Amino acid sequence: HQPKFQCRKICDEEFAKIRTQFGITERQYYSVFGLQANRTESNLYVVGSGDAGGKSKSFFFLSPDQRYIFKSCTEKDVKILCRILPQYKDYIGLTCSRSDKGEDTSTESTNHPSLPESDQAFTLLPRYLGLYSLQFENDGDPAKVIPSVVVVAMTNFFAGANTIHRKFDLKGSTYGRYASERERQKKTPVYKDLDWIGEGRELRFSNEGEMKKMRMQLYRDTLFLRRCNLIDYSLLVGVHEMDQARLENYQNYEPMDVFNSRSGNDTISYFGIVDILTPYGLRKGGETLLLGKLICRDISCQTPGAYQKRFMDFCDYAVLSCSQDGKNREEGN
Repeated sequence: HQPKFQCRKICDEEFAKIRTQFGITERQYYSVFGLQANRTESNLYVVGSGDAGGKSKSFFFLSPDQRYIFKSCTEKDVKILCRILPQYKDYIGLTCSRSDKGEDTSTESTNHPSLPESDQAFTLLPRYLGLYSLQFENDGDPAKVIPSVVVVAMTNFFAGANTIHRKFDLKGSTYGRYASERERQKKTPVYKDLDWIGEGRELRFSNEGEMKKMRMQLYRDTLFLRRCNLIDYSLLVGVHEMDQARLENYQNYEPMDVFNSRSGNDTISYFGIVDILTPYGLRKGGETLLLGKLICRDISCQTPGAYQKRFMDFCDYAVLSCSQDGKNREEGN
């Protein structure tokens, strides 16, 4: 038996525009919330934070087709998301308009190659689609009171055609960035930067042009986060280990709108940027000064500019690769 609750939309006018920018119709979007034929309870199911990946302690609802995730938010998350929402909407609109007009309106350094017009509408940022406050009805029993909760709706980076076997949370930091023994004992552990390097992992693309497109999108997205004074985000990567006995069953087509790369006949990786709602304030500034400057450690917490640079440097030397790069690295070892 599911508890009754009232659902209140938050900033719905802004989110409606964002959904339109992502090409999601209202009928398509809200059909996920409705009950399917002959059902009396929702078939959204709960996913624990360990299964979802990332560092968040939130709980998640996953839609039946795995396309959408509904994630619980803290008060701080809600405050930051609402603060950046106008800039986020404008940024998504800009990437879409670049695609529609075939223009490159970026102002970044010429050291960073431009994306072809057909790829300008994409972003690796979380695709926020709605924000809702759920107020649960109280039947009079204090022991059964359910506190209200706010959930954010977004697309699922891992809604690909293949099962995820291994997950990595990459920040570009090296200090203490191994999965702990406790983490490794979990059913679905999330590994970190030094685990990624130690296993020799890569996001490999078929050619240099494709790799540069992805690199440029990562740069644009993290530049947006930098300008919003946000840090502590990660590149979340889900790796599918290909079944060597059934290689003929793999196809290049993905039914969902996801980012992925394929490394020969070995792995298929799905990825996106997560956990973007941490502002760089006084507390984070103190952490940077004490641990980073005084103790001289490469801690995760950095100023927004330094965080973005380190993140991109890590992507350049340890994450992004094209087929020829991978061949050269192997020959050099």
